[in-house]
Parts: sequence; C-alpha cells; structure tokens
Amino acid sequence: MFRDRHSFTAICVSSKSLDSVRKAIGLLPQEALSKPERVAAQSKDGFEAFHFLFHSSERFSRSTELDDAKVVWNGVDLYRYDMYAIGIEIVNTFVVILAAPFFSMGKKVFSIFSRNAVGTGLQFHQVALDLLQGAIRAGRHEGGLVRVVGMELIVLGDASVDRIALSGTDVLHSALFGRFTDLAEGSSTILSPRRCRLVYDDHLRPRFGLSTDRYGNFVFRVGKDSENLACGMDLMKYLHREDLIKRTFAFPPARGSEKDHELLDEE
Repeated sequence: MFRDRHSFTAICVSSKSLDSVRKAIGLLPQEALSKPERVAAQSKDGFEAFHFLFHSSERFSRSTELDDAKVVWNGVDLYRYDMYAIGIEIVNTFVVILAAPFFSMGKKVFSIFSRNAVGTGLQFHQVALDLLQGAIRAGRHEGGLVRVVGMELIVLGDASVDRIALSGTDVLHSALFGRFTDLAEGSSTILSPRRCRLVYDDHLRPRFGLSTDRYGNFVFRVGKDSENLACGMDLMKYLHREDLIKRTFAFPPARGSEKDHELLDEE
C-alpha cells in the first residue's frame, strides 16, 4: 500500500560475499517476507530491484494509513509493509540498497540484516557531503544532470547561529550560498554540511530525488511502476564514480533520528 505513495528510508551496503540482491534478501527474516517480485532490471550493470512485503505485529507509525495495512498472515493479524531491495554493480563493487517505509521500521529490520551479515565484512556507504559540495561547485555534476536542491549546514564559530537550511532548484550555485561561503572563509566561521537533497534528472525519464545525511541514512520515493529507480541507480553510480562515497562499519540508523528522516524528505 505504500509503494509509490510513501517515502522510503534506506541504507546502502556492500560486502565481498554479497554479490546479488537475492542474497541480501536472504539475510532478512524469511518467516516475515512475501515472495520477492522483480520490478526493474538492467542486465549491463547487474541492476535489479525487488519489491516484497514484510509482516510484523509492530505498528511502526501512528498514521491512520496503517489501519488499512492489517492482514491475516499465517493465521495471525499482522501489519503488512512494503520493502525494496535494489542492487547494482558499481566500480567492481556490488552495492545493495535496502528500503523500508518508516525510519523506526528500518532501524529494526536493517539491524536484523546487519546481525545476520556478521562475518561477511559488511560495510555501510555514506555520501561525503563536503566532497559532494566541492564536486558540484567545481562542475563535476554530469553536465548538470545532478543538482543539490536542499542543504542543511552546521555553523561553527558563530555564537548566534548554529544551522542554516537552504532549498531551491540549484542551491550550491546560488548567489546566496556563495555569499555564505565567502563570509565563512573570511572569518573564523565553519560551515559543515549535515544533510542534503540531490536530484538526478536527465529530462528523459522520471527524475529521482535522494535525501541523505552525513551518517549514511537515505530517503527516496519510488515512482509509479518503479520507473524512477533506473535514474536513481545512475545517481548512485555518479556518487561512487566520483569518489564521493565513504565506507563505514557504523550502523547509520543508530546515529540518525526519526525527526531528521522526516525533514530529509522535504520537497
């Protein structure tokens, strides 16, 4: 019920033994899952996206929309949640994205996945927001296909201001962002990116928007018939190809928050 009508919180991972999406799905609690349905694929780079249902007695949101998500599963009344697992080969690394409709759900389900992946060398991917900022401003943005449309900055060194949030069609090339940067460079103030929203738009396919924080928590929407996921994978390839990704063993949802998840998904 959440498929193309809800934002999804996600993590991005890789490990030497994780070479397919189905292997990743196999690390989730199988007794709670429906049969995965492949909703998008592209053979040249191993891109595959699967949709499946996760059943749980837990109500991960106070939203009334969950009232319509109750079903009988194996003889028990449970809530039914949409999930996605997406995989793609990027720079000789198979990358997997796991997505759930609520941050609290992701925190629980992704932690089960991580525990089941112990011993595989599992690493979490996070966008290096400072490097991303530099790349975009330097013109390394796929000829304008990649834009930052939202940015939250932590302000260090100013007793009166601790954060700045900007949104628009091209934040990093705006005159205002340039002024903030120049002012910071000319004083003892430091502007450190905390969160941002990226858009990949080639004007041929449904565009893909991706919000992320500095810890590796991601938020995105899946378009109708999953048509925007291929565009999303082009965005992920850009981030990895430009070395804008850091790898960490720290579990991203443990460092993020549900409040931040909601703010990240602002349009």
